[in-house]
Amino acid sequence: MVVSSAAEAEFGALFLNGREAVPIRHTLNEMGHPQPPTPLQTDNSTAAGIANDTVKQKRSKAIDMRFYWIQDRILDKQFNVYWAPGSLNLADYVTKHHTPQHHQKMRRYYLHTPDSPALLPGHALLALRGCVESLCLQSKHSSLAGSGGR
Repeated sequence: MVVSSAAEAEFGALFLNGREAVPIRHTLNEMGHPQPPTPLQTDNSTAAGIANDTVKQKRSKAIDMRFYWIQDRILDKQFNVYWAPGSLNLADYVTKHHTPQHHQKMRRYYLHTPDSPALLPGHALLALRGCVESLCLQSKHSSLAGSGGR
């Protein structure tokens, strides 16, 4: 997709990720597991504002109309779009150029190694991907959020 601004790119990414999440949400609901709003994080405050309809658009009138689908899904309580700094977005790491020292420092967060942390930096969720108990443990570890500790 070709976009004209970072906000439009992030808004488009919210749309694409939301579209991918809908079948998973439906499947879980049909299996008897009701789903709370699925959180979608963005590091672009304008994109979060457009998605949540809290930003008045002026120059962003040319945004692809299909991206606005996410606004309807937010109103239906299917998604919760929120802003967080890019430094807390582990997916953002692969989109940037870094020094070899930084790659070595970050390797343990992306590869499972004996020194991989139990908690993600700045997050209360466990680093174990796919762990059903992660969400339950979030509230227990909320005091650890931002500490970067184990």
